[in-house]
Amino acid sequence: MFTCSVCGDSYTGNETQALGHSYKASTTSGSCTSGEEFVIFDGGQHGYDNMFCDEHDPDQLKHRPLKRYEIPASKLVLEPGYNIDYEDEKEDFVVDEADTVELVNGGRMPWEQVKRDGIDYIALYYVNEKGKRVQILDAELA
Repeated sequence: MFTCSVCGDSYTGNETQALGHSYKASTTSGSCTSGEEFVIFDGGQHGYDNMFCDEHDPDQLKHRPLKRYEIPASKLVLEPGYNIDYEDEKEDFVVDEADTVELVNGGRMPWEQVKRDGIDYIALYYVNEKGKRVQILDAELA
């Protein structure tokens, strides 16, 4: 079981709760048994646009206060989207002799990691007490 914290705007719809699409949105989770906290999604770093298109102020990204998302401790379901065929589009990237690609922030990433981390969509759900998945994050990343 996990809890969620979020930085960014949230809203409640009729049947789902979803986080805003602000680049500052960040979602962390904490284990109810170990207390360990980890980042599920960082809207300032993760996904295709953040790797290759969008530049962010590093100071802004460091100072994003988290608040507990008002859901019960729950099972979480993460759904990443991979709709980019990186092998078909490899010639569009500048891949060096070490098989790394330059990112928009000037860093480099191995090609195989680009294919894993360059998601173009992410959704996060919690499983409610009736066993139904309730969406709490929906973000287009490319």
